[in-house]
Amino acid sequence: MKDRFLVWCWKHARGLGFLFAWVVICLAIFVYHGSPLVFVKADKSKLMPNILIDGHYQIEESCSACHKPFQGVRQEVCADCHAQELKEVNDSHAVKKFRDPRNAIKLEKINALECKTCHDDHKPNITGAMGVTVEPIFCIHCHDNIADERASHKGFDFKKCRQCHNYHDNTALYENFVQKHLDEPKNLEKISGLERNFKTVYPEIMNRSSTPLTIEKQNGPENSDKKLIKNWVESTHAQSGVNCRDCHETEDQGWNNKPENRNCAKCHSMEMKGFLKSRHGMRLNQKNLSPMKPGMARASMKAEASEKELTCNSCHGAHQFDTRSAEIESCLECHNDKHSIAFKKSTHFKLWNLKEGTKKGRVSCANCHFPRKKIRTRGINRVLIDHNQNNNLRPNQKMIRSVCMNCHGFKFSLNALSDQGLIENNFMGKPKKISKIPEMVARELRKKGAIK
Repeated sequence: MKDRFLVWCWKHARGLGFLFAWVVICLAIFVYHGSPLVFVKADKSKLMPNILIDGHYQIEESCSACHKPFQGVRQEVCADCHAQELKEVNDSHAVKKFRDPRNAIKLEKINALECKTCHDDHKPNITGAMGVTVEPIFCIHCHDNIADERASHKGFDFKKCRQCHNYHDNTALYENFVQKHLDEPKNLEKISGLERNFKTVYPEIMNRSSTPLTIEKQNGPENSDKKLIKNWVESTHAQSGVNCRDCHETEDQGWNNKPENRNCAKCHSMEMKGFLKSRHGMRLNQKNLSPMKPGMARASMKAEASEKELTCNSCHGAHQFDTRSAEIESCLECHNDKHSIAFKKSTHFKLWNLKEGTKKGRVSCANCHFPRKKIRTRGINRVLIDHNQNNNLRPNQKMIRSVCMNCHGFKFSLNALSDQGLIENNFMGKPKKISKIPEMVARELRKKGAIK
């Protein structure tokens, strides 16, 4: 029996050799790229079936950010990044809506319980705006009788629903909201907006003194650079009682010449949370990934900034905290798209250049892309600068409530954001496109007798 087996092996030696080599190669690839048990740094993006959408490509080297071994992409992974964002915009198609037994029949047509039903990554040939991979006509599965319910929608093509409606975030398009703001002028008489107050509430939130510090009271090393100390003493940090060791020292590491993100998070934890979810900081939110660099971006960036690592200090100088620098210059050091290049020629920039005594209504890059919001933390009301620019980047109607309507009326804001040419030249001129949404809402309201 043994002799027969040896003879068989000899006859099939070549085939067995190929089989053995194939198994070894597959095992090596699995161990190097796929095994969660191996502590090697491998660029797993080489195994991707195709490119990722714009919102995910920054972390393509970290497959485990979305995929779990032998489980694929789990719904909970999507929620880790997007649940809070959807909660804040009062998600109009929340998963809980489809868990209602009355909507069970709708799940037979489209599985609305899972994000990947509509956002199935690695499929560039069928991927549309917002990373949507489902067919444009998908709204018909649930809203096939919309023309009967709303006369204004008769004759509309279901492929064009998304020109007006956003699946998750419709906060700027709800009928009662549009009705409330139908008659607003282009520019509002009273400019609103939240004033930063962290410097005021910081002592109470952190339970510490905010007594301004002098050079004599700095507690850095004896050989500290005098120029850096001079910059520090003139900064908001020194004026708020924040000393050298507050930023440069941690209990487990002692002094660190280049403080890590967690050092900033000791005081700015909520800002840090937003930053780590943003396109600027999402790589730092993954293990073993280097900071994002402009050179990695798909958007147009300046070549000279391509290798700049994006951390807190990229926009906020390590020892000089200049609002102007953080709100405009830091952005324009990297961004090279038409919208960014046009900013310094825009009316918005002219408002920014107003004298110090007339700051009300001044506009910067950060005013629009890092909007302020009221929050309550530790029983204290404060204004938070949202460092996750994704929250109002796509779809751009998200900016209407939190940004545009601080100064402008609803119709003008909606028209401006509907005109791609106007966006590119940074809103120099009047909108050339008029959104049909306000008139459609008005038509429905007249039919109901709500308005004349």
